[in-house]
Amino acid sequence: MVARRDGLLAYPAHAARPELVGRYMGAWQAAFGAGTALGPAVRVALWSAWGGAAWLVFGAVALLATAAVAAGMRAGSAVRPGDASEDGAGAGGKAQTGADREP
Repeated sequence: MVARRDGLLAYPAHAARPELVGRYMGAWQAAFGAGTALGPAVRVALWSAWGGAAWLVFGAVALLATAAVAAGMRAGSAVRPGDASEDGAGAGGKAQTGADREP
């Protein structure tokens, strides 16, 4: 199950400075492509070598990857510099609520 996939796909573009969006998206796509291309071969090799014990390796890798993503995608970390300060105030210095934001 993939939860919040739409947010994950957009995260690199939101986290990057405007001049680096292309590089961030390219790096994200390269990592995804490498995992898609190499993952099956690595899984088959591990399964062939270790049999059912390979599931422990798969689970450990999944937990480490989840922890890395959670650490890297902290809440509010996708705010570009200059877009908002830590208190939620925008460039004008006034904190915005949902009602007074532009659509």
